[in-house]
Amino acid sequence: MIKHSQRKDIQGLRALAVLSVVIFHISPANLKGGYLGVDVFFVISGYLIIGQIWRGLVSNEFSFTDFYSKRFRRLFPSFAVVAIVTTFFAYMMMLPEEYKTYIHSLIASSLYVSNYWFYSQSGYFANALEFAPLLHTWSLSVEEQFYLIFPFIMYVVYKKFIATRVVILSLAVVAVISLIASEIALHYDASVSFYFAPTRFWQFVLGGLVSILAIQATSERVSEICTLIGLTVLIVCFFLFNKTTPFPGIYALPTTLATALIIYACPQKGLGALILNNKLATYIGNISYSLYLWHWPVIVFYKLYNIDNLSRFEKLMLLGICMLLADLTYRFVENRFRRNRYNQNPNRVISLSLAASLVMICSTIISTPLHSNKFSAKETYLESFLDYDKSHYRRDICFLTTSSNDFKFYDQDFCINAEDNKRNILLIGDSHSAMWYEAMRRKLKDNETLTQVSASGCWPVVSPTGEKRCKDLMQWAFDDLINQVKFEKIIIAGRWRKQHIKKLESTIEHLKRKTNFIEFLGPIMEYNTDLPRLLISYQAEQSKAKQSKAKQSKIFDHSLYFEKQALDKQFSKTISETPASYISLFNTLCELGTCTLTTEQGIPVQFDYGHLTLEGSEMLLEKIYPNGLL
Repeated sequence: MIKHSQRKDIQGLRALAVLSVVIFHISPANLKGGYLGVDVFFVISGYLIIGQIWRGLVSNEFSFTDFYSKRFRRLFPSFAVVAIVTTFFAYMMMLPEEYKTYIHSLIASSLYVSNYWFYSQSGYFANALEFAPLLHTWSLSVEEQFYLIFPFIMYVVYKKFIATRVVILSLAVVAVISLIASEIALHYDASVSFYFAPTRFWQFVLGGLVSILAIQATSERVSEICTLIGLTVLIVCFFLFNKTTPFPGIYALPTTLATALIIYACPQKGLGALILNNKLATYIGNISYSLYLWHWPVIVFYKLYNIDNLSRFEKLMLLGICMLLADLTYRFVENRFRRNRYNQNPNRVISLSLAASLVMICSTIISTPLHSNKFSAKETYLESFLDYDKSHYRRDICFLTTSSNDFKFYDQDFCINAEDNKRNILLIGDSHSAMWYEAMRRKLKDNETLTQVSASGCWPVVSPTGEKRCKDLMQWAFDDLINQVKFEKIIIAGRWRKQHIKKLESTIEHLKRKTNFIEFLGPIMEYNTDLPRLLISYQAEQSKAKQSKAKQSKIFDHSLYFEKQALDKQFSKTISETPASYISLFNTLCELGTCTLTTEQGIPVQFDYGHLTLEGSEMLLEKIYPNGLL
């Protein structure tokens, strides 16, 4: 069997994996499934690490201290350099609460538990994660947890049974349980399936089994066929998958199996070898760890500096910066610490790494109060809306999200408030309907009720598409609920797109016999970043220039004004030809080309790119329904 150090194809796989992730983060529209590169890394790590542990056990040379010291020497120095530089830029560019959150993520990343920390911050409205410079370390934490657990599992099993087949069987059982857990979690809380290490272990194990079994293509023809099949599957998945694909679970199988197949093929000649074994692929594979470490902080800080959409030149520039930083880190940090003779003592390596982590964590914690003093009270107040309290959405009860990824989470007894002797109203849609619920409830008269049916990313039209929770909820609402309950009015709201216009007429046709009033709330104004962040960006300039019109103009430059205006006109024209009525939220919020940014009390109308604050929704409702909902 070819030694791992000679496996140039694995370096080529690493290159493919890291480039897919980097391109996905820089320009997601060009490679919508690029996040799958992380899964390729997991299989490669399983192949190398489980194989290394196994050979050490069989030769009776395995040492826990040697194993972990090599891991620290390989991973920690580069991470420490990136973390120090990232902390400096975070201190200079982040807002007070953002910086505090960053420190928490740094601590979690240093302790290799950031996957669980980011899970605790995840969710449909987790806007802060878009600007979390260490978000990508979740996968490194998963790998470290794999490094922590599997040596003990394999050591205990092997020492007890001294049998290869028992070790293989044990690993196979772990893989099956892990895959089943990943698939089950996907249907209840997709973030658990994505971030948790146990739901990812099966991918490591699959690579590890290829190593332990020492299986490898026996002929050049078989190797070539397997390599090309594997590469084809990977590339197809990179372009076919997207953020809406249920993942991981069984949807991670194609990428995982394709990676294992390429490792099995061990291409040495032919087209597959030409793709994976060339000097450029080997070079990128060599710097892949450093490139992965640098790419996300570089992207985040550039977006904080320039919140416009990235141009093609800027995308190429960011890629070039990431490559340069990765090359320097690989040459002067990774290689130096690998070869330094003073780092050969395992206990010293582990102790120094832990001590360096402690010093880094303590230093950043001390810097937090100093950082907060940089900002005015107004800026701090506006920033608080980036972490806006959205409990009135009734998430995971009447508003289903990825953490309530099944129709059964919808609490019918609680959410359906209709009564026979009252005038009942149904509010249905995605998060852009849930944002109206509390404000509408407060406008109800004594003889009126309001029922909420909403799910994230789920458009309220007949024959809905999207995730299963969406289809199940909307199909139930349109086919069962409106037949069982008499609603005086049905209010439909959503984050509309052009493709939904075609389904409006059929939706109205379906509903018109079931209710007296059908009302569509049109698209609302949106921005290319969070509105409070825009307000903060121009707060200092406004205080100097004393010109609110200039501030309006600059924020306008970051808006999707013309796109939303055109969409609003299309919806208005289509619905005007039906029995339904249409309310232009766009025109209500943006009169005569000037959009309302805050309420009279100075509260931002929207807390992110487009969702209304409760105060913002109440302000708009006073204009839309001055005399009540009915």
